[in-house]
Amino acid sequence: MFANKLAAERERQGLGTADELARRVDIAPALYAQIEAGEVLPSTDEMTRITDVLGIKAAKLYPLGLLGSIGLKEGAIYEVSLTEADLYRELREPTRLFVSREEMSWLERAAQHPDGEYEVFLNLSCSTQMYPTMMLDAVAVMRALDVDFAAGSGPEFCCGGYLRIHHTVEAGVKMADRSVQPIVARKAKTHVSQCTQCLNNFTATSTRRVVDGGEATPLREMQLTEFLIERIEEMGDGVPWARSVDRKVLVHGHKGESPVVTKTVDDVARLLRLVPGVEVVGIMERTFMNDFCYKGDMPGYPTTPEQMQARRHEIAAIAASYGADTVAIQHQDCSRIWAPFASVDMAVRNAVSIVAEALACDHPDRVQAAFMLGDPDAVVEQTRPIWASWGLTEEEARTIAQREYTPVATAKVAGCSCGRGTCGREFVDIDVLQGADWKSAMRTATRADGQN
Repeated sequence: MFANKLAAERERQGLGTADELARRVDIAPALYAQIEAGEVLPSTDEMTRITDVLGIKAAKLYPLGLLGSIGLKEGAIYEVSLTEADLYRELREPTRLFVSREEMSWLERAAQHPDGEYEVFLNLSCSTQMYPTMMLDAVAVMRALDVDFAAGSGPEFCCGGYLRIHHTVEAGVKMADRSVQPIVARKAKTHVSQCTQCLNNFTATSTRRVVDGGEATPLREMQLTEFLIERIEEMGDGVPWARSVDRKVLVHGHKGESPVVTKTVDDVARLLRLVPGVEVVGIMERTFMNDFCYKGDMPGYPTTPEQMQARRHEIAAIAASYGADTVAIQHQDCSRIWAPFASVDMAVRNAVSIVAEALACDHPDRVQAAFMLGDPDAVVEQTRPIWASWGLTEEEARTIAQREYTPVATAKVAGCSCGRGTCGREFVDIDVLQGADWKSAMRTATRADGQN
């Protein structure tokens, strides 16, 4: 769970036993043995003492995702300058543009109804609110598979990742502990996280509590992809598949970011192989898109529609080299970064949404449609029934749209929600891409040299 290179580095420096290093860093030998074995994470202070004695940076000892769980700023994938309140508000706001009150199918407050007892609690994470199509599809898939569950998202179910890095691990642990209380109160046995880092943090909190003399959280912690594999295999012929999904899929993820992430990327491929009609052609090797996933404003990120279109062709060509027509994204943050790069040559779909497609419970990708439209004013006007249901003013809705959906993505690559122009459905129920037709999109998406 918490793989590291402590033993290798210790031995490289001539420290023959774990006990010897434990004494030097002033950590109880039994605890240090568990840390080195990957059974538990060190505290921030313990990690600092270890790196000081070894004379090495923590990033050489632990993968990126686990640095965040330890509470080190090296684990901050994104630069966050917002206050805690502003961060959670900005994470939530895109949902107010794309999911109406009537469509909301998860809890935002722990005390909200529906209440009662459930076998499973689906934690949709905080940043997934920026790509609510994933949330709608995840809930729909759980329902289609007849799971006894409740779902929640936002700060009241947060793993405390922001606090671990930008405040203290103690603050993050306190938030994680508070977040699981309403889940345990609902008698859930399994806590399913959509976010891989949430799984890291919730598990780290529970295992460390045991080491420090407390009790483990009485929940089985799982990532959503693993849970769906288990459920589908358990149901066997009873899975209510509604249609064959004709896709040749290339999986995108960040293997190596943590053991959980590595397993989940592999699990995406396993899951999609269970979906009728899907052919998994491989897992994508590192490309320039990996850098954009971590920070979308890095040098090289498109700044004009023309540059965006060129990048679309470039990434579509990479997918085509694997024989793929669809890239399946594992993480919610990556899904948001990849959405503007979809084109007539390559569909971009989250893996769970592909499962939903086969179960005939998927939703039009309103987020991708807004990126493609690239006109904040048009997004505001065409989503008016949704944001109005939350009581937002037009000015508030425009502020959200201007922050998120800029003209850089616009190249009039539009069409239906399946990404191939064959299903007859628009991206968005309320016609965010009004007036677009597939033939004109194809012409727009043709390179200057006449090649598609």
